[in-house]
Amino acid sequence: MSQNMQNRIMIIMQDIDDDLIIVLDSAHLSNPNEFISCEIVKSEKFGTLGFGLPAAIGAKCAAPDKIVCLIVEAAQFQATIEELGVVMQSGIDIKIFLLNHPHEDNPDFIRLVDAYNIKGEVVLEQKYLKKNIQKVLYSEGAFVLEIRM
Repeated sequence: MSQNMQNRIMIIMQDIDDDLIIVLDSAHLSNPNEFISCEIVKSEKFGTLGFGLPAAIGAKCAAPDKIVCLIVEAAQFQATIEELGVVMQSGIDIKIFLLNHPHEDNPDFIRLVDAYNIKGEVVLEQKYLKKNIQKVLYSEGAFVLEIRM
């Protein structure tokens, strides 16, 4: 997944709602100065990738009235995937945009998040990306949108 996809997702999010908290956890972190109207937490500032899911949980607890979004690559998501238990047990409403590289051998993330009673869907085509992001942002409860492109 390229940095371009991450940037595209962020631009779409801001076009839909510019009052978001966005947590970035990917190997291709973008320049947050390009996105000045939203709050961005970059996991690299904490010295480790894979901190995105716990950071998103913390951001939602700190700002429960805001929409908190996590943009994360598959490898980083798997580093702290057990935190989905906290999301489920505490009813934490975060939106996870999972960038899954088609060439990588990863688990079926949608079945996995379903085991945690978290909604999940896959988007495979660019033309459906904005519609799916909008659906996720305004859905009730935690949601994982797996983006495979």
